[in-house]
Amino acid sequence: MWDLAGHRRAGEPLTGHTAPVWSVSLGSLGGDPVAVTGGEDRTVRVWDLRARRPLGAPFLGHTDIVWSVAFGLLPGGPVAVSGGRDESVRVWSLASR
Repeated sequence: MWDLAGHRRAGEPLTGHTAPVWSVSLGSLGGDPVAVTGGEDRTVRVWDLRARRPLGAPFLGHTDIVWSVAFGLLPGGPVAVSGGRDESVRVWSLASR
């Protein structure tokens, strides 16, 4: 994470992916800032940005690189949407995991 006003790094990097991260999206869960990430390790992860830790286990299901992630709100609650090199788009419920 970066302090954009100060033009410097804001703390240590968030770690957990086991291969390069290709996409990051920001959102809010229960008023708390979160990031959703997707990477070459075929996982989608959700991060609590205040606590600087993962929220739960990674989402698994892609069979190849996750190229893109987005955060969104549906009538059933917040979701992460991911697209991968496996030619699939997946919708993940962040409320029910």
